[in-house]
Amino acid sequence: MPGWVYVITNDSMPELVKIGFTTRHPRERAKELEGTNVPGSFVVEYAALVEQPRDLEYDVQKHLSSFGLRVDKEWFRCDVGIAIWSIGEVYDGKIAEWYSDEADEARIRAETEIALYRKRLADRDKYEDKLRRENQQQEITQCLDKTRRKLMLESAIVIRDNPRAFPRLGKLNVIRLHITVVVGLCVFWGLYFGLAFGSAGETDRNWQEQMSLSLSFSLVFSAGSYLIATFSGAIIS
Repeated sequence: MPGWVYVITNDSMPELVKIGFTTRHPRERAKELEGTNVPGSFVVEYAALVEQPRDLEYDVQKHLSSFGLRVDKEWFRCDVGIAIWSIGEVYDGKIAEWYSDEADEARIRAETEIALYRKRLADRDKYEDKLRRENQQQEITQCLDKTRRKLMLESAIVIRDNPRAFPRLGKLNVIRLHITVVVGLCVFWGLYFGLAFGSAGETDRNWQEQMSLSLSFSLVFSAGSYLIATFSGAIIS
């Protein structure tokens, strides 16, 4: 049955290491040891996942005992490096996996840094995309302004080169237009009052007919005068 052969230390016993085996994760075994009223914390310095963990534990403990390093059943007075060397010296099989708290902490730190790096990349991509959209909008606005200015310039050139196609009323033509309108209004009121007073002695029916005819004729004449003045002013300009 596969299991772990581990090397565990305790900071309250800096010169000792514990070598044992477990079929569970070595970190869980270290937590169990912390509940044995032993001061300090237990650290998994190294653990190897092998096919026959009980046999490997026995061989490693026997190998270290041959050097007089055994202190208790599973405790040995040696460095962590010597304990790990002993596992590699005794076991000639394949280690499926290995573990250590330090390596796991390093892995967690690496994963955290990678996650932060990916987040920074995502934030940078969002910022660059925002800048890209703003630049595109700015380019569109500048293009529209440039097109508008170009059209205005082309329109000004066309008006300059074809003045009769776009008539304008100069100062003199405006004065002429005003004089024509005033003359037309005077003619209108003259005809109106002339016909009105000239028909005062006639019968009411004839007087009403005269008034209607005078009013119609005056309105038509005034409107014609205004149109003629406008048209003549546009042509002269």
